[in-house]
Amino acid sequence: MAVLYIWPGMESACRIRVPPRELPLLLVRYAMTRTTVVAWGSFGWVLLSALVSLELHDWVWFQRSGAVLTVAAVAMAGRAMVRTGRAGLQRSGVTIATVGASYIDKKSGKPIVVPQFTPQQKRAQQEDRRDDTAAVLAFFFAIFGTAIWGYGDLFNLLYPHH
Repeated sequence: MAVLYIWPGMESACRIRVPPRELPLLLVRYAMTRTTVVAWGSFGWVLLSALVSLELHDWVWFQRSGAVLTVAAVAMAGRAMVRTGRAGLQRSGVTIATVGASYIDKKSGKPIVVPQFTPQQKRAQQEDRRDDTAAVLAFFFAIFGTAIWGYGDLFNLLYPHH
Protein backbone atom coordinates (compact mmCIF):
# COMPACT_ATOMS: atom_id res chain seq x y z
CA MET A 1 0.00 0.00 0.00
CA ALA A 2 1.21 3.47 -0.87
CA VAL A 3 0.50 6.34 1.49
CA LEU A 4 -0.57 9.62 -0.06
CA TYR A 5 -0.53 12.84 1.97
CA ILE A 6 -3.14 15.25 0.63
CA TRP A 7 -2.09 18.40 2.51
CA PRO A 8 1.49 19.02 3.62
CA GLY A 9 1.76 19.47 7.37
CA MET A 10 -1.41 17.50 8.11
CA GLU A 11 -0.02 14.01 7.70
CA SER A 12 -1.92 12.51 10.61
CA ALA A 13 -5.33 13.86 9.56
CA CYS A 14 -5.10 13.45 5.79
CA ARG A 15 -3.35 10.14 5.23
CA ILE A 16 -4.86 7.90 2.56
CA ARG A 17 -3.77 4.33 1.87
CA VAL A 18 -3.89 3.60 -1.83
CA PRO A 19 -2.94 0.46 -3.74
CA PRO A 20 0.06 1.37 -5.96
CA ARG A 21 -1.79 0.58 -9.21
CA GLU A 22 -4.54 3.10 -8.29
CA LEU A 23 -2.16 5.93 -7.37
CA PRO A 24 -1.77 7.43 -10.89
CA LEU A 25 -5.55 7.60 -11.36
CA LEU A 26 -5.99 9.19 -7.93
CA LEU A 27 -3.33 11.82 -8.69
CA VAL A 28 -4.96 12.66 -12.05
CA ARG A 29 -8.37 12.94 -10.37
CA TYR A 30 -6.89 15.13 -7.63
CA ALA A 31 -5.22 17.44 -10.18
CA MET A 32 -8.31 17.67 -12.37
CA THR A 33 -10.45 18.85 -9.48
CA ARG A 34 -7.99 21.63 -8.68
CA THR A 35 -9.04 24.28 -11.20
CA THR A 36 -6.35 26.70 -10.06
CA VAL A 37 -3.58 24.17 -10.68
CA VAL A 38 -4.90 23.27 -14.13
CA ALA A 39 -5.55 26.88 -15.15
CA TRP A 40 -2.26 28.37 -13.99
CA GLY A 41 -0.28 25.34 -15.13
CA SER A 42 -1.63 25.46 -18.67
CA PHE A 43 -1.44 29.26 -18.84
CA GLY A 44 2.17 29.12 -17.66
CA TRP A 45 2.90 26.50 -20.31
CA VAL A 46 1.51 28.82 -22.99
CA LEU A 47 3.68 31.71 -21.76
CA LEU A 48 6.78 29.51 -21.55
CA SER A 49 6.12 28.20 -25.05
CA ALA A 50 5.70 31.74 -26.36
CA LEU A 51 9.04 32.75 -24.84
CA VAL A 52 10.78 29.67 -26.29
CA SER A 53 9.19 30.34 -29.68
CA LEU A 54 10.26 33.96 -29.59
CA GLU A 55 13.82 32.94 -28.75
CA LEU A 56 13.99 30.22 -31.42
CA HIS A 57 12.12 32.27 -34.05
CA ASP A 58 9.90 29.24 -34.61
CA TRP A 59 6.30 29.54 -33.42
CA VAL A 60 5.54 25.83 -33.60
CA TRP A 61 6.09 25.54 -29.83
CA PHE A 62 3.56 28.28 -29.22
CA GLN A 63 1.15 26.54 -31.56
CA ARG A 64 1.54 23.27 -29.66
CA SER A 65 0.80 25.05 -26.38
CA GLY A 66 -2.68 25.71 -27.78
CA ALA A 67 -3.29 21.98 -27.62
CA VAL A 68 -2.28 21.99 -23.94
CA LEU A 69 -4.68 24.87 -23.27
CA THR A 70 -7.47 22.98 -25.03
CA VAL A 71 -6.82 19.83 -23.00
CA ALA A 72 -6.89 21.98 -19.84
CA ALA A 73 -10.28 23.30 -20.96
CA VAL A 74 -11.58 19.75 -21.30
CA ALA A 75 -10.23 18.89 -17.84
CA MET A 76 -11.90 21.92 -16.29
CA ALA A 77 -15.17 21.31 -18.13
CA GLY A 78 -15.25 17.79 -16.73
CA ARG A 79 -14.46 18.85 -13.16
CA ALA A 80 -17.97 18.21 -11.81
CA MET A 81 -18.09 14.76 -13.38
CA VAL A 82 -14.61 13.80 -12.15
CA ARG A 83 -15.42 15.09 -8.66
CA THR A 84 -18.81 13.42 -8.18
CA GLY A 85 -19.30 10.99 -11.05
CA ARG A 86 -22.47 11.16 -13.11
CA ALA A 87 -24.25 13.02 -10.33
CA GLY A 88 -22.06 16.04 -11.09
CA LEU A 89 -23.74 16.37 -14.46
CA GLN A 90 -27.24 16.35 -12.97
CA ARG A 91 -26.98 19.05 -10.33
CA SER A 92 -30.31 20.53 -9.30
CA GLY A 93 -28.87 23.65 -7.68
CA VAL A 94 -31.33 23.25 -4.79
CA THR A 95 -30.04 22.87 -1.25
CA ILE A 96 -32.46 22.37 1.62
CA ALA A 97 -31.44 24.19 4.78
CA THR A 98 -32.83 24.28 8.27
CA VAL A 99 -34.14 27.54 9.67
CA GLY A 100 -31.50 29.22 11.76
CA ALA A 101 -32.77 32.56 13.03
CA SER A 102 -35.51 34.95 12.03
CA TYR A 103 -36.05 38.63 12.63
CA ILE A 104 -38.20 41.53 11.41
CA ASP A 105 -36.60 43.82 8.84
CA LYS A 106 -36.70 47.39 10.21
CA LYS A 107 -37.27 49.03 6.82
CA SER A 108 -39.88 46.75 5.29
CA GLY A 109 -41.39 45.27 8.42
CA LYS A 110 -41.27 41.82 6.82
CA PRO A 111 -39.96 38.74 8.60
CA ILE A 112 -36.52 37.62 7.43
CA VAL A 113 -35.52 33.98 7.81
CA VAL A 114 -31.82 33.16 7.94
CA PRO A 115 -31.11 29.66 6.63
CA GLN A 116 -28.68 27.48 8.52
CA PHE A 117 -26.58 25.08 6.47
CA THR A 118 -24.65 22.08 7.70
CA PRO A 119 -20.90 22.03 7.06
CA GLN A 120 -21.47 19.38 4.37
CA GLN A 121 -24.05 21.60 2.63
CA LYS A 122 -21.70 24.58 2.78
CA ARG A 123 -18.89 22.48 1.30
CA ALA A 124 -21.20 21.19 -1.45
CA GLN A 125 -22.24 24.74 -2.32
CA GLN A 126 -18.57 25.80 -2.41
CA GLU A 127 -17.70 22.93 -4.75
CA ASP A 128 -20.70 23.73 -6.97
CA ARG A 129 -19.48 27.34 -7.29
CA ARG A 130 -16.01 26.03 -8.17
CA ASP A 131 -17.58 23.76 -10.81
CA ASP A 132 -19.34 26.79 -12.29
CA THR A 133 -16.11 28.82 -12.31
CA ALA A 134 -14.26 25.93 -13.94
CA ALA A 135 -16.94 25.67 -16.64
CA VAL A 136 -16.64 29.39 -17.48
CA LEU A 137 -12.83 29.19 -17.58
CA ALA A 138 -13.08 26.05 -19.71
CA PHE A 139 -15.19 27.90 -22.26
CA PHE A 140 -12.60 30.65 -22.73
CA PHE A 141 -9.64 28.27 -22.56
CA ALA A 142 -11.21 26.14 -25.30
CA ILE A 143 -11.65 29.17 -27.55
CA PHE A 144 -8.16 30.58 -27.02
CA GLY A 145 -6.52 27.15 -27.02
CA THR A 146 -8.13 26.18 -30.31
CA ALA A 147 -7.19 29.52 -31.88
CA ILE A 148 -3.58 29.22 -30.73
CA TRP A 149 -3.45 25.58 -31.79
CA GLY A 150 -4.82 26.37 -35.23
CA TYR A 151 -3.11 29.66 -35.99
CA GLY A 152 -0.19 30.03 -33.57
CA ASP A 153 2.39 29.20 -36.20
CA LEU A 154 1.32 32.26 -38.23
CA PHE A 155 3.45 34.36 -35.91
CA ASN A 156 6.29 33.13 -38.14
CA LEU A 157 4.98 35.63 -40.70
CA LEU A 158 5.15 38.48 -38.18
CA TYR A 159 8.52 37.50 -36.75
CA PRO A 160 10.37 35.72 -39.57
CA HIS A 161 13.60 33.84 -38.93
CA HIS A 162 16.61 35.98 -39.84
